[in-house]
Amino acid sequence: MINKVMPHIHVSAEQISKKVIICGDPERVTRASFLLTDTTLIAHNREFKVLNGYYQNELITICSTGIGSPSTGIVIEELNKCNVQKIIRVGSCGSLRHDINHGDIIVAEGAVRDEGTSKSYVADGFPAVASRHLMRKIEDSILSDTQLNHYFGIVRSHDSFYIDNESEILHFWSQKNVIGCDMETSTLLTLARLRGIEAASILFVVTNFSNDVLDEISNYTQNSLNTKFNEQEALKLALETLIK
Repeated sequence: MINKVMPHIHVSAEQISKKVIICGDPERVTRASFLLTDTTLIAHNREFKVLNGYYQNELITICSTGIGSPSTGIVIEELNKCNVQKIIRVGSCGSLRHDINHGDIIVAEGAVRDEGTSKSYVADGFPAVASRHLMRKIEDSILSDTQLNHYFGIVRSHDSFYIDNESEILHFWSQKNVIGCDMETSTLLTLARLRGIEAASILFVVTNFSNDVLDEISNYTQNSLNTKFNEQEALKLALETLIK
């Protein structure tokens, strides 16, 4: 597959690093570039934006996935065909605990597979768990580098914000000691494990645990300055982990 250009992310194996940060928002790729040197935009097709840059003299690739697990699955499969070895997701999440608040960092030890993409690959009983080696490196980095509160635990990945019983579902998983929710982590951890890729997920909290999901999402979009700081801290944590 060395010279084959992938049909969705529009890169080939020789164009990118073996160490990749993925994120949902294509604009987060642009914002991540300010932490790198000698950056080059490699491709931008649909929601998939791919950029190379150097962090402490090591080549890192940043790639957006768009929102949700189906497009994330496409990215992981095509990165796998490009022989990528390590993937860390840096993305936003909601809190499922009242003491974990906007701006805190959640490192996913594993994820509830409450989305459809990973289930199309393997039965529900297959665990979505992070790479032990990356988790150890994240813990080393987070203790020395991050300026934010941080939590390790289980998150839940899902397919929709606006189903009729959303609040009931969130409270159910909160009572099971699941600490956060996003839309991509469980697909990343499951597919990476199936494909032999080391993977982890570093999330920054953008919505507090609340009965009104819509209000919290609206507050997230209005608090862009604080969110960008938290995003940068999470990105720096991922970069430090990948170069260790």
